[in-house]
Amino acid sequence: GKNFTSGNNGERRCVIKMLKLENISQIYAKGNEPVFKGINFEIKTGDYIALEGVSGSGKSTLLYIMAGLMRPTEGKILWKNEDIYLMSDDELTSWRGKNIGYLFQNIQMSSALTVRENLMFAREFGNDKSIDVEMMLDRFGLKEVAESLPGRLSGGQKRRAMIASVLVRKPKIILADEPTNDLDHIWAEQIIEYLEKEVQPEGALVLVTHDLKWAERAKIKYKMEEGRIYR
Repeated sequence: GKNFTSGNNGERRCVIKMLKLENISQIYAKGNEPVFKGINFEIKTGDYIALEGVSGSGKSTLLYIMAGLMRPTEGKILWKNEDIYLMSDDELTSWRGKNIGYLFQNIQMSSALTVRENLMFAREFGNDKSIDVEMMLDRFGLKEVAESLPGRLSGGQKRRAMIASVLVRKPKIILADEPTNDLDHIWAEQIIEYLEKEVQPEGALVLVTHDLKWAERAKIKYKMEEGRIYR
């Protein structure tokens, strides 16, 4: 599962296969056309992948399956040669907490916790409990609303708070579904840059976006169309 590639300054970097999708199909009801069929997809360390496609092409569904949030109708999701959907519920939850950072289209945060508490709670399930929450609040422009509940935030503040609560866990793979929704162009640019920085050298980013400006920055580009995926 390992090979080597040369970095920008000529050093050799170990590339590790992280997540592999084998013949993934998703059908919502018997007799219906599949959302997609026979999808083969691989994520390796250092990958920055853009996933494009029209609305309804199955991009978000595929991300849910990758994240261990939706069991596929057919196929396997392999992590270190183990099918994640053969894990117990507790094992799958633990795996997802350590390895997957999912940025949903809809804001996902605990409404009963303040912004600071959301970040502190998320950090406990991550890979580096020494990460400075105050630094993350400052980095994402959330210092002034740190003691506020998510329901009192603007759309852009909620979006930034959710992204911060994901990145504070230092996940190995970030699955970002339209992460610049609700953000002005200045914050959108900064958020994309933050996500890109998380890729190297041992992480990976899969970005679903309708904005070609962001998709063009990815090293690897895929398009979903008529139930298939094309590079």
